[in-house]
Amino acid sequence: MNPLAIFKEKDVFSHKEISEKNVVFEDRLTGKAVVFDNEGKVALVGNRVNSFYLLPGGGIDENESVEDGIKRECLEEIGCQVEVLDKIGMIEDFRNRDRKHCLNHCYTAKLIGEKGGLKLTEEEEKNGMHVIWVSLEEATAILGKEVEQLKKGEVNFYNTGFNILRDNLFLKEVLKTKNKMNKIFLFTDYRGQFYSSTKQKGAAVDLVRLKDYFEEFGFELMVRPFSEIDFRAQNYRGQWVLYQSSEDPGLFYRSYIDDLVLGLFSQGAKLIPSLFQFKAHHNKHFMEIARDLQNLPEIKNIQARRYGTLEDYLRDIEEVKKEDFVLKTGNTSKSRGVFLLKNFREKIKIAKVASRTFSLKNLQYFIEWIKTGKKPLLISNYRQKFILQPYIQGLSGDYRVVVYNNKYYVLYRANRSNDFRASGSMKFKSDIELPLGLLDYAKKVFDNFDAPYMALDIGIKDESFFLFEFQFLSFGQYTLEKSKFCYQLRSGNWDKITETPDLEREIADSVVAYIDRHK
Repeated sequence: MNPLAIFKEKDVFSHKEISEKNVVFEDRLTGKAVVFDNEGKVALVGNRVNSFYLLPGGGIDENESVEDGIKRECLEEIGCQVEVLDKIGMIEDFRNRDRKHCLNHCYTAKLIGEKGGLKLTEEEEKNGMHVIWVSLEEATAILGKEVEQLKKGEVNFYNTGFNILRDNLFLKEVLKTKNKMNKIFLFTDYRGQFYSSTKQKGAAVDLVRLKDYFEEFGFELMVRPFSEIDFRAQNYRGQWVLYQSSEDPGLFYRSYIDDLVLGLFSQGAKLIPSLFQFKAHHNKHFMEIARDLQNLPEIKNIQARRYGTLEDYLRDIEEVKKEDFVLKTGNTSKSRGVFLLKNFREKIKIAKVASRTFSLKNLQYFIEWIKTGKKPLLISNYRQKFILQPYIQGLSGDYRVVVYNNKYYVLYRANRSNDFRASGSMKFKSDIELPLGLLDYAKKVFDNFDAPYMALDIGIKDESFFLFEFQFLSFGQYTLEKSKFCYQLRSGNWDKITETPDLEREIADSVVAYIDRHK
């Protein structure tokens, strides 16, 4: 069997000067396994010494088959009995320091029975050896990040460097087999852009890099402009479709996208995110409908009033007079169209301005009224939809939490000077001590909506959390791209993970994980 790869020191430690001395190598046979549990999750073995995760497995004893060695190693390292399944391949590596020529064979395997306790040596127990079970996509992403650290010279353990490169390739091979021939259609706007980026003014996602990441996961990304969608020539039933929204002035192009997305949904395309989640973007009115429809009490401590006309609003004015509210026009972003209503004058004047529209039809009706003397049924001149959210007093800012799959990025946004709004204030901090329970709350909300990624605006008062707004696509990427770390829930604890932000990597990882959940 030809090896999948042959690694030498220069491949593993490319940042170092490697001495090409003649070395006599001794063969060493090892067995590794990609072990799946009953939920389709994969076992990774880590320790507290170097914080890296690897596949279970190790050296094969004399007179022991590779398959039997894998079974033994899995029982010791992950506490499980396994059935060895298909061979993934073999990787050779030459470790000059140890004079070892390693022949690494890897198989897929499945859990038999229940997960048990680890059978650790005294040294392994001292080093804090432990197991995590994650999706195949997440395991691939974890090892992919470790490869990046290896390339930057951040891996100081000799054998670990080889093992990271080896296990990363084994996982990629399994993922390629799993996702073989899978396609994802991605639709760009008229400028050829998909989502936004803060890398520079007017920047967007790098589609070449995004395609490369999806290819690593075994998916072919088919990039097309919205304008090429032809429902007669192409049937998208059963196809995964990535798309975006638009915040163009007047939302004229957004209306065009709206029609196409509805067409894709009607034809049976698998939309990412869902049509329901798309409707909530740049649409505060439907966002509140989405909130009301959820079976999640934690987000219902805000109950908004929704209005389609000023006339509807004025019928409730006696109730509205009793409290302070934040008025938000239906289609707003970055605090535009957001007003604080405290006194009765503001509650009338601002509502009129926010909802004002104009119809020439009324002028025609007025002329007919003069001519005929018959009073017509006039059209409202205040038909811009808006919502009222209860005003939470005493907040000095809020928390922007952006979630990509299992990674949580947090930004604290202080209010604008002499203002109640935090969005767009540019008074931002990311390296802060997080309030107790913030990440748990964000995770509960994210899990409830079942999206690949999500942005949440959260306020905190008296240890209570308030979800002001949420988005599922085309949200700003400042929180991710300006961060130097993220938070991940591991073994019941939130770990702060230092990393270089990579928007394209997180989109691909999140989408593939979402697809895996919905196959």
